[in-house]
Amino acid sequence: MSRRSKLSAAILALLSAAGCDKPTTNGSMSNVSVPGPGGNTSTVPPTAAATAFQMTRPSPKIVGGGPADPAKWTATRIFAAAGSNCTATVIGPKTVLTAAHCVGDGAVGTIDGIDVKCDHHPKYGSDTNFDVALCLASSPISPTSLSETLVGAPGSASVGKSVTILGYGCTTQGGGDFGSLYVAAAPVKQASTQADPRYMLQGGASGCAGDSGGAGFDGTVASRRVLGVMESVNSTLKQTWQVDLAAPAIIAFVKSWGAGHAAQICGVGGYAANCRS
Repeated sequence: MSRRSKLSAAILALLSAAGCDKPTTNGSMSNVSVPGPGGNTSTVPPTAAATAFQMTRPSPKIVGGGPADPAKWTATRIFAAAGSNCTATVIGPKTVLTAAHCVGDGAVGTIDGIDVKCDHHPKYGSDTNFDVALCLASSPISPTSLSETLVGAPGSASVGKSVTILGYGCTTQGGGDFGSLYVAAAPVKQASTQADPRYMLQGGASGCAGDSGGAGFDGTVASRRVLGVMESVNSTLKQTWQVDLAAPAIIAFVKSWGAGHAAQICGVGGYAANCRS
C-alpha cells in the first residue's frame, strides 16, 4: 500500500472512531428496512423528489438512555430524506416536525412510506441555530394514533427543567445501530434567548447520530408536551442543544406555516382533535 493510501485509510479510521457522519448527496441508494411503531417493519425508500442537502453541523449523537416502547410513543417516527435517516414527530393529522438539517428546504422526505414536503424556518439559511422544519404529508399519517401537542408557553424550557429526549439514533458514540427507539432525560442548563432560540441540556443522557429532529418533552409519558427539536450535540462537553418551540421566533414560524398550508397542528390555534391531552 502506498504512503498516500495508508494516510487516507488512517484518516478514514479516525473519522469513523470519532463518529463523524457521512451524508450521501448523490448516487443510487437501495431501500432500507427499519422497525416502526408497534414493532412493525417497513421499507423506507430514498425519495427521488428530495433534494440533496449538506449537513451544516454534527448530527446529534441518545447515549445513556434506555429502550422506549414504541407503542407509548406512536407519534415518534423514522424520517428519511436524500439517503439520510433522522427522527421526526407527528404533531397533526398531516403535520410533521423535524430538524431543518435533515431535509432540504422545499424537499420531500418519507415517513412510513408517506411523502412529506418540508419547509425550513426562514432564518435557517443564514443562522443554523434556527434548525427546525415543518412538513406536510400527502395523506394522514396515523389516523388511529394520537399526535403530540406543542407546549406553546414561552419559558417552558427553563433552567433546571428535566427534558425527556427521544430518538431512533445510535446508543453509543460512533455506533451504527440506527432504528431502535431510545428514551432518556437531561436537565436544562441554559435557556433560549431572542438571539439564539435553542436551549441546552447538560448532564444525564445525550443524543446520538440519527436522533436529529427528535423531540424533547416536558411532563410524564402519559401527559406530555413537545418542548423542542434535537439540533446538535457537543460530545466533549456532554451538551445537547434543542430548538425551543416556545421561543417567539419559532412560535411565529409554526403559526405562519400552519396558516399558509391550512395545516392542523396540535396545540396551535385551539386544535386538539386526536391530540395528546
